[in-house]
Amino acid sequence: MDSGNMIQISKKDATVSSFKRTHVGSNSEYDEKWLQEKIYEHIELLTVTDPVYDHIKIVPLCREFSLHDGIRTVFLDILAISETGKLILVECKLWKNPQARREVLSQIIEYASLLQSLSYADFSARLKKYIPSGDEDPLSYRFKELGIEFEESVLIDRVSNSLKLAKFQLIIAGDGIRTDIINLINSPSISGVMSDICLLELGLFKNSLGDICLLPSIPTKTETVQKTVLVSTEGIPITIEEDFEESELAVRTPNNNSAQKEINSEFYSKLTQSVKFDHPDQEPLKKGGNNWARSPLPPPFKWITAYRAQRPTRIGVFVACESHKREKLYEFLLSNLDRFKLEISEDVGIELAKGWSGRTKMDGEISFYLKTETFNWLESGTKAFIKHLKISKYQFKIYYKYKDIKNYPIVFLLGYTKIIKSDLLINNKINLTVHESNLPENRGFSPIQYQILNKKNIITTCLIKLRKEVDSGEIYEKSKIKFHGGELYDEIRIRQSKNTFNLISNFLKKYPKNRKMVQKKGKSNFLKKRKPKDSELNIYKSIKDNFNILRISNNESWPAFFHYKSKKYIIKIFKG
Repeated sequence: MDSGNMIQISKKDATVSSFKRTHVGSNSEYDEKWLQEKIYEHIELLTVTDPVYDHIKIVPLCREFSLHDGIRTVFLDILAISETGKLILVECKLWKNPQARREVLSQIIEYASLLQSLSYADFSARLKKYIPSGDEDPLSYRFKELGIEFEESVLIDRVSNSLKLAKFQLIIAGDGIRTDIINLINSPSISGVMSDICLLELGLFKNSLGDICLLPSIPTKTETVQKTVLVSTEGIPITIEEDFEESELAVRTPNNNSAQKEINSEFYSKLTQSVKFDHPDQEPLKKGGNNWARSPLPPPFKWITAYRAQRPTRIGVFVACESHKREKLYEFLLSNLDRFKLEISEDVGIELAKGWSGRTKMDGEISFYLKTETFNWLESGTKAFIKHLKISKYQFKIYYKYKDIKNYPIVFLLGYTKIIKSDLLINNKINLTVHESNLPENRGFSPIQYQILNKKNIITTCLIKLRKEVDSGEIYEKSKIKFHGGELYDEIRIRQSKNTFNLISNFLKKYPKNRKMVQKKGKSNFLKKRKPKDSELNIYKSIKDNFNILRISNNESWPAFFHYKSKKYIIKIFKG
């Protein structure tokens, strides 16, 4: 049975317009190419779910993405990516030809296999043919172009991991889904070929005026399996073992660099050794991803997960339970929060997450966490600054997400590395931040680090107004940070923190009669965000020549390192 017609009823005069079902066909104006164009132009027709996010944005990358198997070139209909870094492969097909229904499965699996063979560098280079990003990474360029907040290093790491493990979202889109294709998708021979594969039916409806309506629906759901079997371009099976679904983890996964993996490994080792359950039937913690471990719980709970997250930096546990029990559990924990703070730390917090769709729609989540070093160099100083600031007319509150800040006369954004959309800036009267350079020089990321690398020990800092363009706002206050050239990372951050609060104090003493200065017109360079790989030492240079790299390296998050005889060696520096 085919679907019925769609009826549009006007709210104004109750007039009825009938949209009759029509079909995409090669002999009509609505063919495969037309369907491909419409999906790409209206990418919101697709949806990807993830428990970490309420609504996931999908970013279209290109159409007809070329892939090579060594002999011939094939073209993927649509390549997209979620804001969480999951690559999405879409293949559009008409369903009139029975052979085509079977071939499209082989095609999209082949495309996924070919995509998996690419390194991130290869993938990025190929993507530049479709996204003219110049010297900039094409994915980062497209995210900035669409105003999507992201951490470049995290995004690249996730896509690299996605390519390595072939963790893609595969979508077969058509104007009608037949029973045989559903059975084929769910058959033992296909199920588990990829981490996630689904069918998308796009119903095409048209009224007498020529208006059209595209109605997306998912006729079947395929489960993500723990063992994934891929087929290489040579037809050789490739097996990947996974302990748990990464998508179940409700915290941001840290960067997968070697130093971070070592820290995570130490965390997991200590966790499993120290955590003991009282109930004899309780299963022990089992390792999930590289930064979390989980154990199932009896009803009304689902599981308990211990994690270590990098952004925001925290350790903690969260429990998933049936949603009708979640509120009571949250109230119980909240009523005992003071006792937890006394027994554990003042930094303990409890969060009640918004509902999300995990394995069941009834699952809910409560997170019990301890912040460990969220902007550690600023956070402790901020609390002390607020406590001792003797300006009685001001009341201060600390936030960790800009979108939560509304209707304030003054907002100071400290250590905030994301680009804020202009429509959010209007939520508050004035938004200020500190930038450590003599603007307009050295706009962008890590200005202190770059200037130290350039052997500069007197660094100008500016308190500026936030504008749409990065670091382009009017200057309210200036000062200087003086280094003698021997300070290490922690000492640099302390100097930076003290300078920040001096700038804020000076501003508040003058407010609201502050004078502002428009930045001078002239050449302005933009500093790229430093990555863990930038901490690599040159083994052919002396310690003296490498010293500034050692100075700005964080021993915990991005320590200095070098390669020798195909081995990586990590160096942590301390004062004697």
